[in-house]
Amino acid sequence: MKKLYLLRHAKSEWDDPELDDFDRPLNERGRRNAQRMAAFLTEVDIQPSLILCSAAKRAAETCDFFKNDSLPVKYEDNLYLASAETLIDYVQRLHDQHQSVLIVAHNPGLEDLTLEYGRNGDTKFWQQVSFKYPTASIAELEIDSPSWSGFKPSNARLVNFVQPKDLSEVELADSSAQ
Repeated sequence: MKKLYLLRHAKSEWDDPELDDFDRPLNERGRRNAQRMAAFLTEVDIQPSLILCSAAKRAAETCDFFKNDSLPVKYEDNLYLASAETLIDYVQRLHDQHQSVLIVAHNPGLEDLTLEYGRNGDTKFWQQVSFKYPTASIAELEIDSPSWSGFKPSNARLVNFVQPKDLSEVELADSSAQ
């Protein structure tokens, strides 16, 4: 069984109209949400063995919150605004030594991939993704295959979808209970 985590980059800055889209950094809300999501992954003990990240500045800055010294990160120019087909190609070419991989990229590619390959999973999460895949949100797919090359819609299922607002609600509930 393989695990694939699909993280949409956090919210980026739009204040400089002269700045190329590829070079847009995270805004303050984006940094907060990326930090919150990274803490969530640590809290629930999600430890990918590899991160594939779009080379766009906002994706790389999001990735900074998730990486550590022992976790390899590959920055890929071709993940910038990648289609679902391009993302699938990357997944199917992964080394099988990796049991769990995190991809940090963009919409609509992440959403399209999740909807196509997550159909056999949790209906509630699938409907959330079909409604909206907000920035800094992460989808978790389980792949019933010993090999990444066997990644296909029939053996994949969406098992979780977490948005930053989901964590905010949990934090508010926890703090009000004190």
